[in-house]
Amino acid sequence: SAAALRPSILLPLLLAGATVAALVAFRHRNRRRAERFSYSGPAVLSVPGSAPAPARFFDISCSGARLIVAADLAPEMRVEIGFADRTVPARVVWAKGQMAGFAFDAPLRPADLRDLLAA
Repeated sequence: SAAALRPSILLPLLLAGATVAALVAFRHRNRRRAERFSYSGPAVLSVPGSAPAPARFFDISCSGARLIVAADLAPEMRVEIGFADRTVPARVVWAKGQMAGFAFDAPLRPADLRDLLAA
C-alpha cells in the first residue's frame, strides 16, 4: 500500500536533504580564500560621490577585510580603502549596520600584510 511505502521513501529523502544542508553550511563557513587576522587599525573609506569617511578595521587578510564604518554601503559598491600609506580599490561584499566586508581588487602581498600587522 502507499502508506507502507512512505517510510521507506521518506527516510532516504530526509537523509539526502540533511547531507546537502550540511555541505552547504560547510562551504559557507569555509569560503574564504585567505586566513584572516584580527586587526583594529584606522582606515579611510572613499565612496565615489561622497566625502572620505573614517573607518576602523575589524580583521584583514590578503584578499579582503572587515571594517567598522559609518557610511551607508550596499553589496557590489566600489570603494577605496586607505590605510598605512596606501589606497586599495575594493568592492563591498556585504554590509550590515556599521560592519561591512570588502574584497580587494588585487590581493595584498603576504609581506605587506605581515608588515601591517607587525606595526
